[in-house]
Amino acid sequence: MTKPETELSAEERDSRVLELYEQVVEIEQRLIPTGLHVFGRASNERECADLLRMVASFDRPECGTRALPDMVAEGLGLGTYEAILGAQDEDGWRRRERVESVVREAISLFISEGGESASRWLEAEARVPVVESSK
Repeated sequence: MTKPETELSAEERDSRVLELYEQVVEIEQRLIPTGLHVFGRASNERECADLLRMVASFDRPECGTRALPDMVAEGLGLGTYEAILGAQDEDGWRRRERVESVVREAISLFISEGGESASRWLEAEARVPVVESSK
């Protein structure tokens, strides 16, 4: 449990402010380029899918969540996604396309049928445990 705001030391307060600032910058960097900063204009399904794919591609340690491409690559037995991205050969390209195809389909299912359906599909298709993909 955290201390009430009035009991924080200057160092703790500065740390919290910096943490909030980093989160605001992250939101800005992810949302503004996708057009979500245009008030009054709803995103289309493709834009939503692109945004979700981008967000899912990052680890979220504060939420206990790993990046979806990492979980898919490991579930498929292809090694780490980082290693796949670094591979400069045809096999690396094929492994990357396989992972990205699974991620695209999972995001599409998430949008159309919801998280539970997408999580079950990920478990069946890429051996990503439901408990991990549901976080």
